[in-house]
Amino acid sequence: MPDFQIKVTAGTTKTAWVDAASPPRINPVPGIQPHYDRVNGGGPTIRISATLNAGGAFEPLDGALGGRLFKWSWVERATAAVVPIVNPVGQTSVANINGGQLTKGHHLVLAWREGGGSMAIPILVPP
Repeated sequence: MPDFQIKVTAGTTKTAWVDAASPPRINPVPGIQPHYDRVNGGGPTIRISATLNAGGAFEPLDGALGGRLFKWSWVERATAAVVPIVNPVGQTSVANINGGQLTKGHHLVLAWREGGGSMAIPILVPP
């Protein structure tokens, strides 16, 4: 179980994931609408931010992480070209991705930290 949460904080639009089948196939928790992050037009910078579970620190600086820094990587990408995941200096709890370099399709970004687990977040670039 990770000791942090991640979410997209800029560059995408939360979009309801609608399943027309009856009963729905993609909603494991009734009453909670699934959604995905859809890249906005124009290829903006996508910002993914981490929050620590203990204390609730949002986008903590590296000095507050006790040496257990965040690491980011691609799990899935819709192209062979690797788009860089860039962290601000001294702040591995933030990942910036140039949305204009992503190709159409489904992408999956992973955040993890030593002894703290991992989380993945999907990003969709529409056709």
